[in-house]
Amino acid sequence: MLTVTILPSRRKEITPKQNTDLANQISINCGLIISKYYKYALNFKEQMSGCVQRDRLQALFSDMVVLTTSYSKSDTKKNKKLNS
Repeated sequence: MLTVTILPSRRKEITPKQNTDLANQISINCGLIISKYYKYALNFKEQMSGCVQRDRLQALFSDMVVLTTSYSKSDTKKNKKLNS
C-alpha cells in the first residue's frame, strides 16, 4: 500500500515537529509527500491558511471524508467546538 501525505507547510518544515520521523519513514518506504509551499509562512494566520488548503486537497484526493469535529467562524473566536 502506498502512503500519501499532503503537508500544510514546506517539505523541510514538517508540522508538528514530532512527525518528522514519520515523514522520513514515508519517504524511505517509497511513499509520497506532497506540499504546494516553497516559502516559509510569514505569520500564524498564513500558517493556518496552509492547513485549510491542505484539508481541501486531502478531500479532493480522498474517496470518502468523515468529519468528526468542526468550527464555525463565530465559534473560532470563542474557541468553541461543534461536535458532529
